[in-house]
Amino acid sequence: MKRFLKPVYALPVTALLLILVLVSGVVSHMTALSSGREILVDARGYDPRDILLGHYVQIRPKTEQVLSAEKSQEIIKRFGLEPGHSQTETVWVTGEMVDGSWQITDVSQTAPSRDAASLKVPTRLYVETNAAGRQNLTVQPYLFFDRFYTNQAEALRLEQSLREEPDNVKLIVSVAPDGQARLKGMDVNGERTVTSWW
Repeated sequence: MKRFLKPVYALPVTALLLILVLVSGVVSHMTALSSGREILVDARGYDPRDILLGHYVQIRPKTEQVLSAEKSQEIIKRFGLEPGHSQTETVWVTGEMVDGSWQITDVSQTAPSRDAASLKVPTRLYVETNAAGRQNLTVQPYLFFDRFYTNQAEALRLEQSLREEPDNVKLIVSVAPDGQARLKGMDVNGERTVTSWW
């Protein structure tokens, strides 16, 4: 015959288990944020009149970049791309910090060196021919960040900052060794706001 906890004990035990699962998830997420490699990705806030809904700030990453002619040719050949055609693949996108922003330096189907800040994300690859007849590759990694959650006071402060400095917005992104990107915070005109649960 099966024995169950009495109702007077079952509810507290269930609540404790749920709390432990929640705390474990938070600790795991915060550990991943703090242990990943940090990069800054250019972004813009949405129309300031609509920037707040609850306690988050709406944002749009600006990841589209046109690579140099030499690097474009190398990647076009590697992927067998054709001018005028666009394709989206989950690839490794490698970059480096230049003038305070993450700039794309390479795209590959295999994991690059661990020394590089590389994302493994769905990426749009588009080849176009310029007026001089050269082919240039546009690379657009998709970062699915469209909002940054924070408390009400921080959200209101960020709203004001975005109104005053709409072109100086960057996302603070934590990149894990497996290429997964997590939104860590925002940098508006050099002022950082980082996710914290503590």
